[in-house]
Amino acid sequence: MHMRYALESTVLALGAMERSMSDEIEIHQDVPLFHLKDLQNHLDAISNLPRKVSPFSVIFFYVV
Repeated sequence: MHMRYALESTVLALGAMERSMSDEIEIHQDVPLFHLKDLQNHLDAISNLPRKVSPFSVIFFYVV
């Protein structure tokens, strides 16, 4: 379950970073940090190391 939320937090953080770079008004600067902190909490809850790496490999596969 934590892997699903870790993936969701990663995607939301990437989207928020993209929006904050394209916005000329800097009101959304703290949103990516919120999602990254949420991602860190979910990754800390996962005890198996290969499962911690899995969300990043999935995101990397789709981005590249």
